[in-house]
Amino acid sequence: MTTFNKEELHKIAQLSALKIDESEVDAFVSQMGTILEFVDQLKQVTITAQAQQVCNVNVMREDKAIQRPSDDLLALAPERDGQYFIVPNILEEK
Repeated sequence: MTTFNKEELHKIAQLSALKIDESEVDAFVSQMGTILEFVDQLKQVTITAQAQQVCNVNVMREDKAIQRPSDDLLALAPERDGQYFIVPNILEEK
């Protein structure tokens, strides 16, 4: 079991350039003690299953240009002019 005391708290505060009021010392010592107890519990855990190794895999498809029949696409357009799509203006001229 790990113990944590006021001297260790003051040393950590000094190294961290933190100012701790004396009224907060007891609360911080108690909280750090609780945290260290949890860490001790984690150290005792045995892991039997192994996680699969994670590898970076490119899941994106290769970018290939393909020819599509333009007539089929133009037929889907709400408005068209010959071989061009007609779209609404988004910029206004001044």
